[in-house]
Parts: sequence; C-alpha cells; structure tokens
Amino acid sequence: MLRSQTGDPAGLMVLAPMIGVIEPCILAQAGSNAPSLDAMTTSCTTPQGSAAALVESTLKGLENTPSQATRYPLGYTLPVPLLQLFRQDASSGDWVIDDTTVGRLVRTVRDSQRPVVLYLFSTHFASGAPLEQVLAQDPANLMHTRDGPMPEGVYGGAPIHHWTLARTDSTLTQRRIQAAQALMDALCQ
Repeated sequence: MLRSQTGDPAGLMVLAPMIGVIEPCILAQAGSNAPSLDAMTTSCTTPQGSAAALVESTLKGLENTPSQATRYPLGYTLPVPLLQLFRQDASSGDWVIDDTTVGRLVRTVRDSQRPVVLYLFSTHFASGAPLEQVLAQDPANLMHTRDGPMPEGVYGGAPIHHWTLARTDSTLTQRRIQAAQALMDALCQ
C-alpha cells in the first residue's frame, strides 16, 4: 500500500510507464561510439552512473500539474533484460554477472525518488545479449518438436528463441535465477 507524503495510507493508483533508459544508458559502454541523447545519458557511463536523471526528465514531461501528481503518483517501470546482466570473462571465458550494469540499475532505483516497478524479463524475444546465442546452442534450453530442437525464429520482424518451458534444470533457467538473485542482492545492499 502506498502512503501519502503525510504518512497516511493513500490507497492510490500509481502510474508507472516503462521508460526507455536501458539502451541509451544502462547498457551503454564507456567510450562507445553509440549516439548519445544528451549530457544525461553521457553521465550514465561514469563510474557511478545512473539513469535517474533521464527517468526524471522523461517523467517531468508527463506531469501536467502538481495536484495531478499527488492524486495519481507518477512512478516508472524499469525493464531489466536478465540475460543482458552477463558478460564473458576475458581470462576464463566464463559468463559472469556484469557488476557495472547491475550497479547502474541499482543506482537508478536509488537515485530516483519515484515509485518503481522492476520488470525482470528473459522471454523468447531476443534482447541482443551475447549469452543468448550461447544458450541457444544447447538443445536442453530449447523447445523440441518430433524433428528436434526448434531453431531461432522471427515474430513481427523481431528474432525469437524458442526457450523450453518443460524443464527447470536447464542452463537458461540457472542463468535467469543467477541474474535475478544478483540484482536483488545488490538492491538490498
């Protein structure tokens, strides 16, 4: 239950639009040649970077009046593509949690004073994570027909992986759990 600024239960609906900060900010690499929206997105790649300023700037444009913000608090939904939270370790070749990306997500939540919905996902729609291609090579992670594992597909022009729903002991499931746990641990610190 939400509480108003006076501490009384508000019981209000929160508006939480999904904010597009993942590509231009959270997943941005320091020194990358990707086009920057402005100085706010550039600050995302600093050692203590956060997308909070970009979130706030976006939401300010949606608020019409202060009384409307009080009546229907405006928060945001932060999408978290779980398989994007991994990087391949250069020395061992193992897939490890990317602490830089997790840190940006945590600082975004910390630095924004607005209500947040964390949308943790790892669905059949490809997110462009390098780990997806590795996981797609393991038949244990994929749905099967009588002809064998289903290959990568396309839906509405977007690449999809036919991840299995029949098994919970797959590497895919283990990576999803590992990423969600790492994020929750970092948020709780």
